[in-house]
Amino acid sequence: ALEPKAAAAWCGKGLALYELGRYDEALDAFDQAITINPNYAKAQYGRGLTLYELGLHDEAISAYDTALKIYPEYGYLIYHGKALAYAAKGDYTQAIPFFEKALTLQPTAYPGVWVEKGDAMAASGDYQGSLAAYQHALSLEPGFALAESGIAAAQANLTGSVVVTTTPLQPTGTNAPEKTAVSTAAPATTRTKAPLSAWICGAGLLVAAVSLAVHRKE
Repeated sequence: ALEPKAAAAWCGKGLALYELGRYDEALDAFDQAITINPNYAKAQYGRGLTLYELGLHDEAISAYDTALKIYPEYGYLIYHGKALAYAAKGDYTQAIPFFEKALTLQPTAYPGVWVEKGDAMAASGDYQGSLAAYQHALSLEPGFALAESGIAAAQANLTGSVVVTTTPLQPTGTNAPEKTAVSTAAPATTRTKAPLSAWICGAGLLVAAVSLAVHRKE
């Protein structure tokens, strides 16, 4: 049985449940750790990640802010988490500055974050800025498919090119000609999951080995 007063054990349990996708249970575990030690920054950060996955973006931002006050050294992780949360809310004017803060602290380590910044800029209508972000991601990781597709989308938007899909629109009759939908806006790439971290929830610092694999929503 888990020792109820062991905040580190509750934090470790929360991480394990988070990685299994059992977010409600993970949140309960992080809350148990915080009940024991409200100044436990690792648990506050884990709570933020979990709330993000549950779609509770405002609550996630609040948890991130609490973690940052307790332990400012988490800056990169917190800024990135807040950027994703604001972007998920559609608040790109808030998301973009937090992507920039995160990238100021880690400018070359994570090309995927440059793609995320590009996505947010594209969604806000800043196609020139998004193009620069995607190009920077590609310079850090040549062949990065999401950066390449982002560049193509940004260039299409800047030049007024159209993106044509082949999905039929309301065909009538078996011999009706196929119609196509034409759009001048290429969709921005999106993440499906917040960054995962390799943690030490007991003594010592958070090991900020953040996995920044970027996925498209299907």
